[in-house]
Amino acid sequence: MTEESGAIDTPPEQSARDARIHRRLDLAVALFFLVLGLIVLQQVWTELPLMRMRQVGPGMLPFGVGCILVAMSSMLVWQNLRGEAPAGDPSIPTLLEGSRVVAVVVMLVAAIGLAPVLGTLVTLGLFIFLELRMVERRSPLLSVATAVLITLFIYITFEALLGVALPAGVLGLR
Repeated sequence: MTEESGAIDTPPEQSARDARIHRRLDLAVALFFLVLGLIVLQQVWTELPLMRMRQVGPGMLPFGVGCILVAMSSMLVWQNLRGEAPAGDPSIPTLLEGSRVVAVVVMLVAAIGLAPVLGTLVTLGLFIFLELRMVERRSPLLSVATAVLITLFIYITFEALLGVALPAGVLGLR
């Protein structure tokens, strides 16, 4: 035990093992977001126009988000493949931390799958509510209020102010 920090020293072999596992986890997450960004760009390219009659189209925001996802995750993949050490503590995530990450990824994939059926706003509201309630463990009232306010803000910003129609689902909901 070190006197200054009060922490228990880990053996060098354990630290090296933890760093390797941490780098592999970083690479897996970076590859996931790279694929997600490429899927977003492919969907925008085939389904949503970037411009309509010299105005911003419904595909502009998803296109920007997809470009940022691809650029940043590509940088992370590159750093991992070059063997650069990840920033932060190289300790292995706890089971609770790992399960929260998995829950968010599963909900994100589910939201992507549900958006064409339920519509953008309904899916976004459900995603925000479930993420706050199940992952962040917030109160039901705070979760509902946050989901409604963010969804309302997105609706007002895009539909009312910018005149950009958000994709509706099969059920006709936005």
